[in-house]
Amino acid sequence: MSGILCGIRFPQKIPNLDLTIYDKNDEVGGVWYENRRYPGVTCDVPSHCFQYTFANNPHWTKFFSPGEEIGNYFRTVAEKYDVKKYIRFGHLFKSARWLEGKAQWEIKVVRLVDNLEFTDHCDVFVKATGNLNKWAWPKLPGLEKFQGDLIHPQNWKDSFDPTDKRVAVIGYGATAVQLVPAILPKVKYMDHYVRGQAWISPAGYVAADARKANNPDLHNFDHPVEEREQFARNPEAYLRYRHQVEDFVNQAQLIHWVGSEMNKTFSAATEESMARRLAKKPEIFEALRPKYPVACRRVSPGPKYLECLVEDKLNFIPKGVRRVTETGLEDDDGVLREVDAIICATGFDTSLKMDDQPIYGRNGVSLDDLWDDEPGAYMSICPPQMPNLFLFVGPNGAPGAGSTIHMSECACDYMVKCIQKLRKENLRWMMAK
Repeated sequence: MSGILCGIRFPQKIPNLDLTIYDKNDEVGGVWYENRRYPGVTCDVPSHCFQYTFANNPHWTKFFSPGEEIGNYFRTVAEKYDVKKYIRFGHLFKSARWLEGKAQWEIKVVRLVDNLEFTDHCDVFVKATGNLNKWAWPKLPGLEKFQGDLIHPQNWKDSFDPTDKRVAVIGYGATAVQLVPAILPKVKYMDHYVRGQAWISPAGYVAADARKANNPDLHNFDHPVEEREQFARNPEAYLRYRHQVEDFVNQAQLIHWVGSEMNKTFSAATEESMARRLAKKPEIFEALRPKYPVACRRVSPGPKYLECLVEDKLNFIPKGVRRVTETGLEDDDGVLREVDAIICATGFDTSLKMDDQPIYGRNGVSLDDLWDDEPGAYMSICPPQMPNLFLFVGPNGAPGAGSTIHMSECACDYMVKCIQKLRKENLRWMMAK
């Protein structure tokens, strides 16, 4: 997403630019290329907000569109703006080092087709990998010894069919709340290991569409062909609709203000919704109910997820996993349950640690060392001691609610202005103090 943005905005705003974009994948889209295949995958932001401001798509089929459709959107935009001519696919970034004498970055890259490592140099280095690019496997003793299907949803195997299988799902984050409802009807039974707690919101942002606001149990809905055709024929009407949805989503930031009316209303609605949807098994609500207030962390919509937890063929296990055997999992109480497949819905490593892709700035200091106590960067874009380095979705750069795309566009505009200043004033480098 951010790399595509660079491939559009940089050439538009900076003439005669020598731009190279390295991408480890063989297609554009980033997380929405890698993360598009697991059953139920979607975005928790309305599709009408999850798009570039300059590339409206009136053809979204759903309010929350599926991952494949989101990936297609980014590919379409990349093709429209001819971004691929700047991209070298199948190239993995390995490390970067600032060369003080040359005032350049030395970049180490691996060409994956033959594992050839080579060096490139650049005046400006932009890291556009975001924070959803490293799968987080659970650190469970014996996991590698399991003889059945071992799946991470972010690397979903198309050959895997859960039909009539005994399946264990580990995790309770955004991936799990989408995946469980999608595969539960197919499996023989499911053991669902949930160690933590989180709030599941009643209706997400669906109320942003005024026509749906009176239905508290509605989580998603289709946009009929006729409506999409009307949007396409009348761009101004579609833009008004998009702004209506965006206004609602942006106002949702107020739910994070403890004591605000929106926070009180949303908190009460969320707690009531969870209790009602888990009424058949209230002990599950007590196990999931966090001690922290609603919106202390990002809230997941979770359509149909809570209803699945009270189904007879789902075994809700509010415990951690002690170890994995060749045939199953043993929980913290020592109970061993055999399964055919383990799905580790444990998301991404968002710690900002880059020990496998180190970046060294002035005087050889590594970004990991600078961020060891507390990650920080000016405007979440420019870290200290790193000349001419710009980040997308740096520390505190992701929104607590709503879309990250607009924030990435703002970051990109800032980068453009910095690069323009470097060129106009013939500066070798710039760096946040």
